Amino acid sequence: MREHVYSRSRVILMPSLYESWGRVAVEAFASGIPVIAHTTPGLVESMGEAGSSPTVTTRTPGSTP
Repeated sequence: MREHVYSRSRVILMPSLYESWGRVAVEAFASGIPVIAHTTPGLVESMGEAGSSPTVTTRTPGSTP
């Protein structure tokens, strides 16, 4: 199944607030697909050097920048 899903994907978006390990991100990277993900501890650990791309800082709606 992995080959069928990833062969049809151009990018993987993982906005999770919690990931224990990040298997989907690792499989996507192994398939050559870019991953956009929230910097959860599990994803940071599993992606290692590959996950060192620029990050986007989020803020709570209604808060001041």
